[in-house]
Amino acid sequence: MPQPDRERIRTLLDSAAHDQVSLEAAGLEYALRRRLNQMVDELAADPGNLDLLAAFDAVIALVRSLPFEVDLWKVQNVYYYRLQTVFPERQHVADGWLQHFVSLGERLGMHVPIPASEQPAAA
Repeated sequence: MPQPDRERIRTLLDSAAHDQVSLEAAGLEYALRRRLNQMVDELAADPGNLDLLAAFDAVIALVRSLPFEVDLWKVQNVYYYRLQTVFPERQHVADGWLQHFVSLGERLGMHVPIPASEQPAAA
């Protein structure tokens, strides 16, 4: 399934804000929630897919910047399950997965225990 065009969405949101166009939040929230739920199902089916994880992280960043709330209940639940099951296996793989997984967790309001080897050195 194709990923949302984040740049186009950002441009449209910026134009709406500039032109003081009010958005129909309920309809947009519903459509976004449905698409996010589809995306998280794809990620749940292939949790090691770095490209999909990075794209999902970027989409959630965009969603968090919207002028309305989007119900992320299912996304947060799937993430938490993957935090318990996939994270312990993948946290030491050096392919960028950990960075995106942790970033996604932070955007979802989750605490992700970062391995000591990945934490920045004290100054």
